[in-house]
Amino acid sequence: MTFLLHYKSLFIDEQVSGIFTARQVARCLVACTFQLFAPTSWLNALAASMMSGVAVVTMMTPFDVVSTRLYNQGTDAAGRGLLYRGVADCFVRTFAAEGLWGFYKGCGASFFRLGPHTVISLVIWDELQIMCRRFGWTPKAKL
Repeated sequence: MTFLLHYKSLFIDEQVSGIFTARQVARCLVACTFQLFAPTSWLNALAASMMSGVAVVTMMTPFDVVSTRLYNQGTDAAGRGLLYRGVADCFVRTFAAEGLWGFYKGCGASFFRLGPHTVISLVIWDELQIMCRRFGWTPKAKL
């Protein structure tokens, strides 16, 4: 089933509210990814790891921006920050001054840093698991 057919089934089954939930769209994308490639293809791991790289960057960039701002601020003689009093203060001031998009400055650079790492790690991990199953090796759990 293609992405559009999955999306159509959401519209018929769950009405308009089902279409706009991120969980439903993600379900369609993942289901269609596995139907694009053979079940044992390394391209499944590639597509899934690329999606997880985007998710990681989306969730971590605000914290990355805040920590960078805290590290780069100057300090007074007592060692207190000159611009922000702490993490929460930095979040509030950034949101007040720049809005939500202020937390996503440098998002592209974060993806180019984390994307290849995520893709390479997950594709290699998936291929190692396939090789272990092929040769009949299963790790024994140690307590």
